[in-house]
Amino acid sequence: MFRIFTASLSVLCLAIIAGCGSLSSQEGAVSGTISNAEGATIYLERFANKRLVKTDSAVVDAAGNFSMVPVPALELDYYRLLLSSGGSMMILTDSSESVNIVSDANDLEYSAKISGSNHSGKLGELKKSLASYKTTIKTGSEGLRDRT
Repeated sequence: MFRIFTASLSVLCLAIIAGCGSLSSQEGAVSGTISNAEGATIYLERFANKRLVKTDSAVVDAAGNFSMVPVPALELDYYRLLLSSGGSMMILTDSSESVNIVSDANDLEYSAKISGSNHSGKLGELKKSLASYKTTIKTGSEGLRDRT
């Protein structure tokens, strides 16, 4: 009876350790689905000394999916995702988050739905709210030009 209990406990411990290992391998991942970007390369860039430096890249598959786990692990900072076919967007993340992005390559930044990263989600909300002000200001300035 004691041997069965010990064997069961050992199997349970191994299962927990294996499960924890698979969870931690997803931390720091940047992944998602970008429609209209099949075959494009997506680059993850970080800012270093006022320059953008490529940190990692992935090819968008036929279904629009991509995934990358940068090495070394990301520090909390701003990063840019750049599509080789055009379009870019900013994220704010670190290696403790797993960012997932669902977007369209034709409007990558403003159509993006971001999950898995509280920081990037807030940054995306800010960008979208500022875009509405930009449209309002542009419309207002065009009205002023029409008057002159």
